[in-house]
Amino acid sequence: MLISLCAYFTALKTASPNQAPILQIYNNLALCYESQEFYLPAIKTYKESYATAEKMQDKYGILHATRGLGNVYAIQDEEEKALSYYQKALSIAQSIKDSLWENAIFCDIAKVYDDQGLYIEAKKQIDLALRYAPSNINLSPTYFWKGSILYNLEETDSAIHYLSRASTKANIYTKASIYQTLYEINKENKNYEQAILYNDTALTCYDSIQKIIHHTEINNLIKKHSIYI
Repeated sequence: MLISLCAYFTALKTASPNQAPILQIYNNLALCYESQEFYLPAIKTYKESYATAEKMQDKYGILHATRGLGNVYAIQDEEEKALSYYQKALSIAQSIKDSLWENAIFCDIAKVYDDQGLYIEAKKQIDLALRYAPSNINLSPTYFWKGSILYNLEETDSAIHYLSRASTKANIYTKASIYQTLYEINKENKNYEQAILYNDTALTCYDSIQKIIHHTEINNLIKKHSIYI
């Protein structure tokens, strides 16, 4: 973390204020803060990125910073601010006709409504995410969120359908959530044999994630101490 921050600060000092790489540096720095739950510095950095992108008239830079702000506010459960920034980001994505960004932002908005318990509105937004999704992307994350929202709406059969579709190309983190949700659905429906199978698969995924985290922590520790050699 400290090494990354120092690298980004150094890069900011040497980067030209009128060239695209500075926006990438700002956004990477903001993500670094965000991943460590330093939300105020993350917001400040995203706003600096936004202001720089505006001066450069870089729509993608503005889009990236605006969505980043939405993400930070969503993490902090400041739903109104999150939705405000997501709507701004969506307007930009629609103005440049970028369906990949449209898909991502409709998913973001759906998550906020889902967290608020506004499941019908969340379903509308996730359906829009699927409608605008490019044909060549992995839809597992979108299918997962649709399945989760349908589960909250007690549309169990449809929820299982989308969660099962999500599992085919999902990464290990999403798979853990998928199988955990399928376990809960089957347990509620008293399909105990199937529930046990899903629970076992979820636990296997969690074990794999723990190994990944442990491996990453060891690598970070080695890197940290290597600077003193």
